[in-house]
Amino acid sequence: MSLRAKRMHVVVALSALAAAVACTTSTSSVSTADGAPVASALAPAPGPAVPEFRGDDSPLIAQSSFVSAYRRLTESQYRHAIADVFGFDIVINARFEPERREDGLQAIGSAQLSVTTTGLEQYLAVARSVADQVVDEKRRDKLVGCANVAMGQPAETCAETFLKRAGLQLFRRPLSAIEIDDFKSVWKNAADKSGDFNKAINLALVSVLMSPEFLLAKAVHYPCQTAKVLALRV
Repeated sequence: MSLRAKRMHVVVALSALAAAVACTTSTSSVSTADGAPVASALAPAPGPAVPEFRGDDSPLIAQSSFVSAYRRLTESQYRHAIADVFGFDIVINARFEPERREDGLQAIGSAQLSVTTTGLEQYLAVARSVADQVVDEKRRDKLVGCANVAMGQPAETCAETFLKRAGLQLFRRPLSAIEIDDFKSVWKNAADKSGDFNKAINLALVSVLMSPEFLLAKAVHYPCQTAKVLALRV
């Protein structure tokens, strides 16, 4: 696990724990003349009990979480993501669209930015350059694998393995079954036409790098009950 990934794990853990603490409010009370306790009007209404964590919180997260914002990756984040996944020797010689700060904060500014046609062309140029370097002779065996693989089912299986691994790191989550099928279809169409595994994997990687799931970072909101479960998991 890279240093960046370790830091991200720590940040997620601390965020979940902070959310759980913030959602926990003690109930204050006052006493009547006869000494019977009466709940304060400021006390929150009792909520549902926190589900017991049994090792899989995916169903709970899927039902209760939602995306509160999309933020375009900054140039620095883009460069670091590529370096973390494919190595620091991948060269990115490109101009990115200007970044913007709102109230001095880049995170807020990036959430309000759109991607222009010129910006898409720049992203495409960078994606093609990165893919070319990943599948070149000096890096292909290390980054892609599948050396001298025969076309057909072995090549398709190897391509799927690479796309899953690269997608997991670039999307910051595992690929869905639909996404895997989509990227595999890009590879298969190119492989059928060219008969060249490397050219096909190049095009498939370009499609991954051009996906909004990579170019835009999601800010996911977890309600209090989910945050408590995530904190317990951490």
